[in-house]
This record gives sequence, structure tokens and C-alpha cells, in this order.
Amino acid sequence: MTVESKRRLVLTVIAILGLWPLGHRALVEVTGLSPWEGFGWAMYCVPHRRIAVQADPQFRNGEAPTPAPAELQEMIRSSLSRYTERRRAMGFWVAPKEYARVLFSAYPELEQLELTVEQHGVDRKTAFIVVQRTDRFVYLRP
Repeated sequence: MTVESKRRLVLTVIAILGLWPLGHRALVEVTGLSPWEGFGWAMYCVPHRRIAVQADPQFRNGEAPTPAPAELQEMIRSSLSRYTERRRAMGFWVAPKEYARVLFSAYPELEQLELTVEQHGVDRKTAFIVVQRTDRFVYLRP
């Protein structure tokens, strides 16, 4: 390898490392990807996203639901935890289908489920944690 080719290689690596933060920022803005993913340097100045999920269930004939057994409650909690972790990393590309499926299996009298997912993050102007995105998902009993 000649000196000139080594020089070009070093300059190319420096250029890529210098331009990647701009590309990563654009990628985060456009796709909703977490700043903590994709070798982004902004991860050191952004807190983890907070994901809040609110369920609005509609039960058959307005019946009160029977409490789910303890093992199903644990399944519901772990499903919600998996969903929020995936949502934190992948952004709005991830829908709570698996979480809804677990809720339908835990509550046989559940007819319709509306899930509201709020994604909280830092407002660049005020530096406060605010709701940055709200998504609603409606699922009917399969």
C-alpha cells in the first residue's frame, strides 16, 4: 500500500466519522430510531425515551372483567415490557400487536381494545420532557 493510498484511506475514515453524526441525526428525525441505536454520538446527551401505554378495553355487554390469574398477569407485564423496550429502540415502527394478543388471551370477555402509546422525549427549545408522539391502535377480538 502506497503512502498516497494510506492517506486517502485515513481521510476517507475521518470524513465518514465527521459526517456520520449529521446523517444519524437525520435518520433519528425521519425514522424515529432511538438516538441510542446506530452508533450515534447523541446518545450521551439524550435520556432514554419514556414510553407510556394506556389501554381502553371494551368488554362484552359492559361486563366487568374477571381478574386474570397470576401467571397471566406476569405474561401481560412481560409482554408490555418487551413492547416498550422495542418501541424505545425502533421508534414508531413497532406496533403493540403481541401485547394486544396477550390481553385478549387473558380476558375472554374482551371484545375491543384501544391502546394509546405516548412517546416522551426532550423538547429542544425548553429542555423539558414532553409527549413527542401519540399513536392509537385499535384491535378487535380475533
